[in-house]
Amino acid sequence: MNYGINKITASIIISSLIIVAAALYLGWQYVFPPSMNKINGITTGRLPDDTPPAANIATTNNETNQSAISIPAQAISKNQTTHYWINRTSDEILYFDLDGFLHQLSADSQDIKLNLSAVKNLHDVKPSNDGTKAIISFGYPAQTSFVVFDADTETYKSLPSNVNDSAWDPISGNRLTFARKDLNDTVVGLLNVSDQKITNIIRLSQPDLKIDWPLPQEIYLSSKPSAMHRESLWSVNINTGAINNIINDVPGLMVKWSPNGQKGLIFTGNGINNFFGLINNKAEVLIDWVSITLPNKCTLGNDKGYCAIPRDIKPGTILPDDYLKRSASFNDNIYELDFNTAKITSVLDSIDIDADQLSFDKNSLFFINRLDNLLYKLNL
Repeated sequence: MNYGINKITASIIISSLIIVAAALYLGWQYVFPPSMNKINGITTGRLPDDTPPAANIATTNNETNQSAISIPAQAISKNQTTHYWINRTSDEILYFDLDGFLHQLSADSQDIKLNLSAVKNLHDVKPSNDGTKAIISFGYPAQTSFVVFDADTETYKSLPSNVNDSAWDPISGNRLTFARKDLNDTVVGLLNVSDQKITNIIRLSQPDLKIDWPLPQEIYLSSKPSAMHRESLWSVNINTGAINNIINDVPGLMVKWSPNGQKGLIFTGNGINNFFGLINNKAEVLIDWVSITLPNKCTLGNDKGYCAIPRDIKPGTILPDDYLKRSASFNDNIYELDFNTAKITSVLDSIDIDADQLSFDKNSLFFINRLDNLLYKLNL
């Protein structure tokens, strides 16, 4: 018998089995990662038994799912719109029509087209806390530019060139932060809007960063969300430039923070499994909601939020990619989510809507319905 050949054959078989087992293990870890009570690294599993109970929107228990209100939401814009915001000082709504012209919608429903040039290829609008100003990005995707619109003077001011993203100071409507491309690096800085003074905070080697400012002393940085790759979330101290990793290496990461920055609605998804829940600013999971939606379909207060949650998500839908690219649409119900008790309450399920860009102001909920691109108001 040829024992040498048998030994070689056995070695090859054992080596092949080890390689296959390792591949299966890594694949299992990505597709079905284990449960944790902190988001870092792994997020698509369910929570351990000692965490707060999940709020299942499909339940019929009156404790967690009350009847929807009888008055449906009503369209309030005369024109189709892509973006809007609320001027909380004047109680007026400003919105862009599909051609990029800015309209002013008064409290008594007068819709006035402002005498301003159209903004072409509008990409995003981020209002200041009081809504008197807004960061507007346009020209996407060829050459994105950023300006600040002042609702009081109806004028625009340009931000520095090569800005990738920008966000408002959570306290002041006169200061913002930005991430700007500089050669192969990204420079994160602050801009005083009134005098245009710039203060650079830190230089990083990672390009195309998204930026948020949930806490007075902490700026958050992340990359563009996609189920096709993994993202992380870092905080940067605006005084010292110190960096801290908050969430590490998860797919499809999206977070929307409460006004005080203490809680956030989080989504992660790898194209197969999705997770939607509430975290604190240490990325510890507070609530795991069974039903799935995206944070950009929600608006948050400090103790509760309102979310448009799809009645059904078609098999094969890759989130968040398909919704962000508008290759997927939903039929939503709107719910109130209590951040202290995990209780949910249905507030609208009587009309067909795909609600986006939700805002709450003075007992009313506002959103754009992607099914007809009109701006809606729901009195609560």
